[in-house]
Amino acid sequence: MLPVTAGEAATRRHITAYAVTLLLASLAIGWQAGLGYPYFAAAALLGGRFVQLALALQRTPTEPAAWAVFGYSNAYLFLLFGAIIADIGWVGLCITPIAISLKDFIPGSNRAARLFWN
Repeated sequence: MLPVTAGEAATRRHITAYAVTLLLASLAIGWQAGLGYPYFAAAALLGGRFVQLALALQRTPTEPAAWAVFGYSNAYLFLLFGAIIADIGWVGLCITPIAISLKDFIPGSNRAARLFWN
């Protein structure tokens, strides 16, 4: 819908801005959650590739480039969530069923990040 209302050039700029913001947010969330180096390496590499594809779309605004960004966005989420799971396994967490309440997600408490620690 954005290409119709704002134009394709503005949409490409938004995609690039969102990719950069997503990279920074994924690193900040990893730091806040106390994740380790495996997650940060994956987040930096995956996010960097996302920004690279968005910049390539800026330089060469073709339909295949747009589809490449779209396809990678789906793979990015899958791989980033996989990196979270791999990082949790890497540092030796034991994932067991637990009850989670809303108070566990109070901003700044960092309690949600430690829910699976034994």
